Order: sequence, then C-alpha cells, then structure tokens
Amino acid sequence: MSEVAPKIFYRFRPIDRLLGQAAIPEKMDENGRIIEAGKPAIPGELEDSYIFFPSPETLNDPFEGYTKFFWSGDKIAWANLFRHYVHSLGCKELARLLGAEQRPIPVALSRATGKWRKIYEEVFAIVISDDRVLAHIHELAARERKVTRHELLTQILVLNDFITDRLFFIFAKYKIVPEYKALWRGRHSELSSALLAAQKHANATNVELSRIESNFIKLGGLFQASKFALEIAKHLSGIGGEVFTDFPTLYVDQLPTLTQDPWYVACFMSNCTNSSIWASYGDNHKGACLIFDTIPNNYEESCLMLEVPKDDGSIGYRPWRAKLHKVDYDNTPVEINFFESLAHMTRSELDINWLTDREGGVSPVSRGYGSTTTRDRYWSDIERRLTRKWKDWSSESEYRIIYNPGTRIVADPNYRKLTYDFAALKGICFGAKTDFSDIVKLVELIMTLCEKHNRTEFDFYQAHHHSGTNNLVLNKLGTFAQIKEKVDHLNF
Repeated sequence: MSEVAPKIFYRFRPIDRLLGQAAIPEKMDENGRIIEAGKPAIPGELEDSYIFFPSPETLNDPFEGYTKFFWSGDKIAWANLFRHYVHSLGCKELARLLGAEQRPIPVALSRATGKWRKIYEEVFAIVISDDRVLAHIHELAARERKVTRHELLTQILVLNDFITDRLFFIFAKYKIVPEYKALWRGRHSELSSALLAAQKHANATNVELSRIESNFIKLGGLFQASKFALEIAKHLSGIGGEVFTDFPTLYVDQLPTLTQDPWYVACFMSNCTNSSIWASYGDNHKGACLIFDTIPNNYEESCLMLEVPKDDGSIGYRPWRAKLHKVDYDNTPVEINFFESLAHMTRSELDINWLTDREGGVSPVSRGYGSTTTRDRYWSDIERRLTRKWKDWSSESEYRIIYNPGTRIVADPNYRKLTYDFAALKGICFGAKTDFSDIVKLVELIMTLCEKHNRTEFDFYQAHHHSGTNNLVLNKLGTFAQIKEKVDHLNF
C-alpha cells in the first residue's frame, strides 16, 4: 500500500521575504535639489501571495539534482559529441576574442548562424579525419560500454589542445585571428597514447566499472596536474592566455544541462517542529512558517494551485495544479545514459546533432526515441533526479514543487514568482525568537488580506520550547475571527 501524502505543508521564510521592502523617500539638500533618488516599495511574498522558485544553483545543497551520467553509444554518437565539442569550443573562443559574454555550451548546433556553423564544420572535418581521434572514438564506442564522466573528461583534456590548434588554424585562414601558433606537440601525442592504452585495456578485459572509473580518475588527475603546471608556467612567462584551460571541465560539467530544460524548485516541509530546520530555514527561529492546505489531483497526490505563464507564449497566465513531490533521501545516484536522455529536443535537432552522420548513417541510440515508453521513462528519470538528495538531509522531510517552464525564458526572477490562491494559506507560525514588532506587521498584513479575500478564518501559531518533553511544539495564539472581534471591541 502506497504511503498517503500529507495534506498540510509548511514553508519556512525569513521575515524580510514575507514583508518586502518599504518605500524609501528621495533625499534633498537644503536647496531642495534631489541628491539621492527614492525607491518604490517592493511588495513581499505575503502581500502578493506568491511563491518564489529559485534556481538549483542558489540552493544550500550544491549537489541538488545530482545524476551520475555515463556515455554509451556507437561511433556516430561519439563523433557527434566531438562535433558538439568543436562547435562549443569555437563559440567560447569567438566570444572571448570579441569580448562578448561567455554563454553556456549550445543546445543545438543547428541554431548557430550559417557562417560560423560552416567554419566550425570545417574545423570538425579536420579533427575527425585525424587517425588518433578516430582511434579514440573506436575505443570509446567499443562494445558500447559505459564511459564515465572521468574518462570523458580525461579524453577531452588529452585532445583539447589538438582541437584548439585546428580551430585557430581555421580562424587564421579566415582572418579571425592575425596569425596561427601551433599548440599540438609530441607531448600531447604521448598523453593520447597513454589514454588509448588504458581504453584498450578497459575494452579487452571484464573489469568492473567501478575499477575502470577509479583508474580513469587517477589518470585524469595526472593529466590535469601536468596540464595545470604547464599552463601556469606559460602564463607566468607571458606566453599564455590564448586557451581557456578549464574549458574541458566546464564542457563536461555542462553537458548534462542538455538533457533537460532549466528547472526551479520551491521547498516545503511535512512538519514545522524541527528545531534545526527552524535554525537553518527559519532565520535562526526569528522567521515564520507559512501553513498551506492542499488539494488532490486524480491520483490523490497533494497539489497546490498556482498561476504560471501560458505555454503558448501569449501574454497571461493559466492555472497549474502543482504536485508536491516527496524528496527521496538516498546516497545512490540516479544513473542515466546521456545519449538516451535528450528527449526534450525536437526530433530534427536530435537527428542533425546527435543521431545521424552526414552520410546517411543512423546511430542505434535512435532506436528508443519517439516511442511513448521512452518518453515516459525520460520524464520519470527527470522526476527521480530532481527529487533525490543525500541522506545527510533526511531530517528535513522535504516535499518540493518543481517548476520546469520548458522553452520559456524565465531568467528574470520576476517570472518565477508564481501566485497562489490566498484561500490555500490556512495559517502562519512565528518562530520562537520572532521579534514582536515583526509579528505585529505580519498579523496586520494578514488581517488586511483576509478582509480583501472575504476570509473568516486564519490561524496564528508560535513555536516554543516544551521544557517537559524538551521538544519544539506549536502554541495556537488565536484566529483571524478572534483578533478581529477584539479589535472591533476596542474600537467600539
């Protein structure tokens, strides 16, 4: 029998987030001239009845959504990964040369302008015709074994200088840079040979994946240390600065972002009597905790009705029955094959960028794309990835709403302020150390909101330490109706 989800959820917030910022009047000198402009009031989360969805990078767990990706594919899939790397490195270096903003790696190569796509394809044609690169691709694709992040990073670290060398050779051909300076030398061939030997050994033996991964972690560390020392020496001697030595790591770290659109999350708890949670999320017991009532969906899962931008890109909002997902606390990461996890791309983008070559060949990786089963598995994997945290966090008993706006641009935080029906907010709990002046401000604002929305009931609580049980408990302070009655009596 499946576990019944709670109906009431708690969301811890600092006071300033709930109340917002008061207006700041302009400052004038004795002659009436403005010396400092004023600032308008900024409504808080409570007044505007919204929930803010931050990006995972801003959350307190740096391993949010951690997934253990591996790469298992044939020669076509691997050749396309190197094609993607060439284009990504080209975009990065071009932006650096132009002094432009450094953007993440491109999602689809087909979105680049024709001129630059042609140049990058010319670079790739040189790279892919190299016998050493072909040998690496052969070993990577052998038996379609699992290639771990560390092996992939080691692979790109070893070939990065060769690819960069070919890139700048073509840049010089088209006068993008004034001259070409050779980067690829015999030392890199030695590193490549060492890596090829390790890959051939991994393919020829039935060694456990964990041992192969451990070997490539050590090998990659040695390669990285060697490259680090050389690049530091080049910079200190004044001959460095052309190549971003961290780009291989940046690239491998950003590859998983191609498997899904950006996601954002709002966190809730199933209780609000955990002292450590109050300390961490409740501003050291000086904040407050919003108490939400939920409604079920067709599967009897707890949901909160929110307003989100329309999917078709038109102006306006639509209602969204947002599910509260229970967080799974498990140190075993979700393992996913990168080449089989690009289902959110259009089929044409998949074919052009990952699943076919330029000679009519089709990668076996394409066999799963397009089926309902594959798409259902893709979204199931996304949910598992975004609702799993390490066991260290298990005391939180967290539930979360995941906002995945798809292709809609929500980099502006204002587009991630999703409003809720005030009727869903059943109460508020103040922290054990919440300042009384803040409590008064919150109660006054809630009274106004209750009047505005014709609410007759709203519960007020405060957490306090129970000396008998040595636990944190909630004390009900009163209701909107009780406070209103006393206010009316005093004003009579």
